[in-house]
Amino acid sequence: MNEKKKLLIHRIIWLSLTILVILIPIIIKSCQPKLELLDSDCYGDYDESWDTTTCDVTLYFNQEIYNGYATINFYDSSNNLLESVEEYFFSDGKEATSIYLSVDGNVDSYEIVSYDFEPSSYSGIFIIHALLIITIPMLISALLLSYKECKFDGKTISVYAGFYHHTLRVDGELCDEHNTILFFTPIKLSTTDKEGNIIETNISLTNRISIKVNDKLCK
Repeated sequence: MNEKKKLLIHRIIWLSLTILVILIPIIIKSCQPKLELLDSDCYGDYDESWDTTTCDVTLYFNQEIYNGYATINFYDSSNNLLESVEEYFFSDGKEATSIYLSVDGNVDSYEIVSYDFEPSSYSGIFIIHALLIITIPMLISALLLSYKECKFDGKTISVYAGFYHHTLRVDGELCDEHNTILFFTPIKLSTTDKEGNIIETNISLTNRISIKVNDKLCK
């Protein structure tokens, strides 16, 4: 394959994969039903000597969820606010339960003010997002790949700096190469053509290419 085309293909592949990794979770979320609180229960045990109520609260959702938080207002029999509590809940499928919740006063009623839970179906989304750790560095590396060619004495000198392969060609013929899996390392390639012209190329730390023929830059 032509090395110039190979460079373009690498960039298209990693750009496409990065875009897919970003878009797929968005598509999955848009297709998922919205998380809804369907019902709740609160069992209270009032201790008159301490004037406190120990409450066990259970939340019921329309889908399975992870552990999360909920803010609950507790009221007395006169509908006066006793306390507003943000509590951590442990999930069990579609249910979430508080472990221990103590409220000052005699609780008569309660209100779920807000909740913060994630559907457990989002676990696949987290895994897909984690792939960005691979695709973004690879995309950046692909953008740093280089190809350069110049004309000298009717000949085409081409240099390719890829992920692994680094080559120097004259009229398509491979004259020198250096293969390494190490990125950001300077590489020198050279050859002498049939007329005795010395062709040298320097590939910089960021894969920038310079070509010299007989110690003169070839552009």
